Amino acid sequence: MSTKIYLHQVDSTSDYLRLHRDEHGDFSFVYADEQTSGHGRLGRTWLTHPKENLTFSFIIKDPKKLALGARITLLVSYAVAKEIESYGLRPEIKWPNDIYLRGQKAVGILLEGSLPDYVIVGIGINVNQHTFEGEYRTSPTSIALELEENVNLDVFREQVFDALEASFLEVEPSYQEALSYFKEHDYLCSKSVLLEGVGPYKVLGIDEDFKILLEDSNGNIIHNASGELTILRD
Repeated sequence: MSTKIYLHQVDSTSDYLRLHRDEHGDFSFVYADEQTSGHGRLGRTWLTHPKENLTFSFIIKDPKKLALGARITLLVSYAVAKEIESYGLRPEIKWPNDIYLRGQKAVGILLEGSLPDYVIVGIGINVNQHTFEGEYRTSPTSIALELEENVNLDVFREQVFDALEASFLEVEPSYQEALSYFKEHDYLCSKSVLLEGVGPYKVLGIDEDFKILLEDSNGNIIHNASGELTILRD
């Protein structure tokens, strides 16, 4: 049974868990009504309305699970996307760490830590937020906006926590299921992108190690493990 720690307000659930990591075991979840300094990739801010969304982190210490490295993101994305799909929506996964609904961002995932000791997975899911202030690189949306009605946040949270634990119980079968699911819900496939400002490349999908497959103008295929992708608009 996993540990679940509720906080009314915190700067960042990931920062909290990192500071207290020695006190908590594998799959300890920390969630909060409000994050004052939530963050995403490349130091970007993750803004969220209090008590409307699901912002949480969990820690992985099991060596077998940690051996997955960056592929942990795939299992996490798969578990969260499947739960969103159970509400009648069609999520798409944008490599490596976002989930979109109708071309708008609904979920952000960030892995931090120190291998081979631990990884902390931070997740923000827009659940019941209806308005979004400020400027965003990608237009945001929420489950409630797509459904045109709010969902029970407490129920949704427990469903997501259960799904995340289940996806890591038997890593190999779950990973193969996640790969298949990703390929059917790949947001970037067939799009033209820049990688760190270089390109253009055509996205062909992902390989078995969760590296993105990019084809350059000469037909060469690159198996890329990391880097910032920019979609080229038509």
